[in-house]
Amino acid sequence: MNNSKYENFKPYYYLDTGEDNIMYTLNHAQLDWGFIDGVQKPYIRYIYIKNLSIDYQEAVKKAKEYVGDELLYLNGERQTDEWGSGNSNKGDRYVTELTEEQKEQQEKIRLAQEEVAKKEKEAYEKAEPVPTEYERIKIEGLVLACYERETQWGRAVKNIIQDDRGFKVCGTAVADRDERVSFMARIEPSKDDPKFGFYKRPTKIELIS
Repeated sequence: MNNSKYENFKPYYYLDTGEDNIMYTLNHAQLDWGFIDGVQKPYIRYIYIKNLSIDYQEAVKKAKEYVGDELLYLNGERQTDEWGSGNSNKGDRYVTELTEEQKEQQEKIRLAQEEVAKKEKEAYEKAEPVPTEYERIKIEGLVLACYERETQWGRAVKNIIQDDRGFKVCGTAVADRDERVSFMARIEPSKDDPKFGFYKRPTKIELIS
């Protein structure tokens, strides 16, 4: 596979709708590597970040607040379904299309990703809200993403972590993607999603085998 198409790839956020085509969601695309037939090759990994709103304009507003100066692709307002309809007509995503010669090689990774994403989504749906009763809490879980983000203090590396209790938190990188980690931190819940929060000042960081 020719890797040249990925040389200038820049991570980006994009809006999508959930499986039931009701809620607009924020997602992230980043370059990653996987083994196909024993050979390490690049591919674009798509990560669900959080729910935004059933209203497109409100979803765009929340996405821009979260993303800041990072690259954000908007696919325009869609005809979404009503709650309980169970339909799924998601339309085109802002994704990087694979060439014909790449599709067969990427299929194994795609199927594995779908299974991981399904388990991640199921865990998130059953998740407990982000704890708020203590000033600092213990976070223990899996690093779902490791990415760079521009801040007022310069470029910073961030993690998105799914705690074993199901909820997700975002903050300063404490480990690499797919590593399990535990640490103590102060948590600030998201204003619009009780199962998503932001951690600050992580301490007692330990990798879990």
